[in-house]
Amino acid sequence: MHVQSGMPAVGRSAFAAGHLGELTQIITPHLVDEVLAATRRVQKRVRKLPSRVVVYFVLAMTLFPGCGYAGVWASMTAGLHSLAVEPSAAAFRGARRRVGVEPFALLFARLRGPVATAATAGAFWQGLRLVAWDATTVEAADTADNVAVFKRHRSGHGPAGYPQVHLSALVECGTRALIDAVSAPVVAAMPDRRAVCCAASPRACCCWPIAATTAMH
Repeated sequence: MHVQSGMPAVGRSAFAAGHLGELTQIITPHLVDEVLAATRRVQKRVRKLPSRVVVYFVLAMTLFPGCGYAGVWASMTAGLHSLAVEPSAAAFRGARRRVGVEPFALLFARLRGPVATAATAGAFWQGLRLVAWDATTVEAADTADNVAVFKRHRSGHGPAGYPQVHLSALVECGTRALIDAVSAPVVAAMPDRRAVCCAASPRACCCWPIAATTAMH
């Protein structure tokens, strides 16, 4: 997703979200402000990194992986030629701690869910909504809290350097809309993870795992 340079007047300030292609059309500044207010994470004073900007910054980190804080910030603000704010890595870390995870959990809850209509190609079969289940494993930050919840995967070479998270997702066919996602330790039983994830599926649906041959209804 590219960064566009055409910015509305409201966007040329420290309170702007930046303009990450279509991202700000789907996750609007108004919606971000709503979840920040609901979770009491709105900044109490003017900062170089207001809470709204921090939310978009964290989202941008998933769009520009491997760039580091400075690279992600440069991508976000590429169209703001007059913006002289260049926060330090310490400022980014402090801002992320200040905002926390609650706004992102609420933002996900507001946005997730099926969006296909009867006219959407590939979204329904025999009156059933088609959804697909898939999973992946990601490494989490090496913190005491993460280790306590997700543990360290062990192999013949000893424990892993980072705790690992098994992420399961339920996606609507035809639109790729994310219906729900759940996380669990890698050591958790596969049927348990699958049951939790598919419990979020609409009642009238047909679901199958992408990487397996057994269908689930």
